Amino acid sequence: MTETPAILDCWLGDGSLIRFEPRKEARDMRLSLGRTNSKRALGFLVKRSDANIASFVLDREQVVELAAYLQCTLPRLLKPTGRKRDQLSLAAMLKYGKRTKSRRRQKRGAA
Repeated sequence: MTETPAILDCWLGDGSLIRFEPRKEARDMRLSLGRTNSKRALGFLVKRSDANIASFVLDREQVVELAAYLQCTLPRLLKPTGRKRDQLSLAAMLKYGKRTKSRRRQKRGAA
């Protein structure tokens, strides 16, 4: 399989988008994902330039399995090459939120 960098668009809600650029230039490939209108599935859209290559949905159980697979696979991936772009990161926000919750719990326990 050829490694083609892609822009990742994560839809958080109607009109609310967070875009993650890869370290290497993604010329015309884009993966867009977000919750479907029924709110029962996670929809994926793969585009090259302005043409849709594939679109599909995963139901809640499949998303749980996908998340587990990604958790298992992440430690085995090598670090990316190239310069990291300055951009908003959901991963960093999640990590910061967990750290803040942990500190609050510690303060409550100490009081």
